Amino acid sequence: MISSPAITFEPVTEANREECELLRVATFQREFVPDNRSSIDLAMKYPAAKPILVRNIDRQAVGFALLGIDETTGDWKIFRLMVDEAFQGRGYGRSILREMIECLRSEHRASKILVVYHAPNVVARQLYAAEGFIEYGRIDGKELAKIDRG
Repeated sequence: MISSPAITFEPVTEANREECELLRVATFQREFVPDNRSSIDLAMKYPAAKPILVRNIDRQAVGFALLGIDETTGDWKIFRLMVDEAFQGRGYGRSILREMIECLRSEHRASKILVVYHAPNVVARQLYAAEGFIEYGRIDGKELAKIDRG
């Protein structure tokens, strides 16, 4: 069993943006996860979007996440979650997801959290399902899933 490594979140700023943009998923995952530059650019257009750089205990950049409000439902949504290819398989994805859920529940009082991922992305499906997300639909080849706890 893989342990959950310690991580910290910091907002993406001009000071750390380039470091965040250099993070890359494995080649086979690139069809599922947009590059961080385009995700950050998109986030800048939405005031409720929160682009996050994820660091490990050694202060290395290991991942990126993007949280925001779903415009259709008004619920909090995880738009992006990625772990750099050099750090994959070490439990960072699970740590990031758990920390995001905790953050959304404690800081934003979110009772429902949404995610969307490409249907063939088995790794994402397994990760979200393991943390309690339930698939409830599909749109444009992407799975919609939610976790709904008070």
